Amino acid sequence: MKMKRIHSRDWVFLSILIFFLLFIGACAPTARKAASALDTPEHHVFSGMKLLEKENYDDAIREFNLAIQLDPKFSSAYTGIGLVNGYKGNFKEAFDNAKKGRELAKTNDDKVNARVGLMRIYSMERKGDWIDEAESAFKGAIAIDPKSSAAHYYMGEAYKLFYDFDKAGEMFKKVLDINDKYLIEANNQWKLVQKIQRAAPGSIIGKKIALIDKISRADIAALFVQELQLEKLYEKRSPKKFDTGFKAPSTAFAADRIEKTRPYLSSR
Repeated sequence: MKMKRIHSRDWVFLSILIFFLLFIGACAPTARKAASALDTPEHHVFSGMKLLEKENYDDAIREFNLAIQLDPKFSSAYTGIGLVNGYKGNFKEAFDNAKKGRELAKTNDDKVNARVGLMRIYSMERKGDWIDEAESAFKGAIAIDPKSSAAHYYMGEAYKLFYDFDKAGEMFKKVLDINDKYLIEANNQWKLVQKIQRAAPGSIIGKKIALIDKISRADIAALFVQELQLEKLYEKRSPKKFDTGFKAPSTAFAADRIEKTRPYLSSR
């Protein structure tokens, strides 16, 4: 049986192909081996999210990076890194990582979490049409899971920061109806929104101060000026100023009076 001869150009092509495959393999990130039973991507992300809630950002991002070392394509780890950067004000890195988390998401939970992460970052930055972007991410999340407590809760937070307290209340009430996660947080926020709605602040200053936990004297002063319209009240209560200086009547005015009295004098 005769074997086909391989031309030299075929050898060159084959060599280049092998080199390319080896190069790609060398460049691809390699996952490290787990060191213990708790050294898993899931556990590190869980720990990272707990640390994030406590505002321990450096330790949180360390946990998310440990998850990526174990699985370079672990979606929720990138979402977590995006949130950390958002809280730190590094919004370019925040959106880059959150969008990467969305691209890598495979399970429905990861897909929802990635979109919720984007909602939260939009609410942190609050630039441009951020509320529209947050709503778009919310719609994407509930299209996957209509009963996502996280999606409804953080959309409520977004509406609250947008000072749309009616929609915020609807979202927090929905979380309570779903009766799954974020129950305590949603209940507290729902009560806060109801108090704000009853107070009915009419100015932006009033709405902003309603969301502040501790109010300074400067905040109170600004609130009184805006809500009670003290400037207009002061103008009304202030005595009006009159010009009491003597001014001689003008020639035109005197002549006009003389002209009007002529018929009366002639009749006499």
